[in-house]
Amino acid sequence: MEEKKLGLGNVVSISVGLVVATSCLVSLGEGAGTLGVTFILAMVIAMLLNMTTIASLSELNALMPNTTGGLAQYTLAALGPFPTLISMVGGYIICNTLSCGVEASIFSFSLADIIGGNIPSIVYTLIMTVIILIANLRGVDMFAKIQDVVAFLLVGSLVVMGFIGMIGMGTGVKINQPAVLEADFGSIASMTAVAFWLFIGAEYAIPVSKEVKNAKRNVPLGMMIGLFLIFIMQSIMVLGFHNMWNGENWRIQRHHICYMDMQCLETQVRYG
Repeated sequence: MEEKKLGLGNVVSISVGLVVATSCLVSLGEGAGTLGVTFILAMVIAMLLNMTTIASLSELNALMPNTTGGLAQYTLAALGPFPTLISMVGGYIICNTLSCGVEASIFSFSLADIIGGNIPSIVYTLIMTVIILIANLRGVDMFAKIQDVVAFLLVGSLVVMGFIGMIGMGTGVKINQPAVLEADFGSIASMTAVAFWLFIGAEYAIPVSKEVKNAKRNVPLGMMIGLFLIFIMQSIMVLGFHNMWNGENWRIQRHHICYMDMQCLETQVRYG
């Protein structure tokens, strides 16, 4: 029997690394600019809701341990091939196809700005694609090692930036503004939908459960720990935003964008 190579720490790294992305920063900015530090309450609600999802998927994984895991396998068992095809093509393949190019562009443009020189930005994307390809071909052990490093760097850099903002050591001008911009339950509940996006993706650790030691314990526990670590990290970021980001200007810009969108929509309705 092939020895299982992944432990609890690897599951945590996979869960964290697949959740934390550039989209998290957008959602954090939206929430912090709208509610202030009370956005943390919306994050608590969203984290608990995602934990119920994790618990449900972990139970399905325990009931069907011989499948590769993931929503596709469970949808296939429950609803059949056609609904599974629709859900996977619409919910995953199309979304990933559209988003991968954007994320690759952000990565390549950032490296090109940092390194400089005359190297085309697409070269960095090709190099990273080859590295990821080789890592996947080498097996799950190599993937886990790379994921551990990536997750540590992601979380570590964001925590450091959050602390810098919290204590006002950034190069920008420290802003004096109320910590709480909105505190009513309606506003917090409405922003829970935004906060929900900060935790989506932890369940992607389930497909590697066959390679995890004591999977019935380590897979759900690792995903739960990953969600909690993400919550702590993003709470620090929200507290850092308070000192370095003008929430009032954010709300004015957001309302202006919404007003311009409504004007464009009205013009299209009137004139086609």
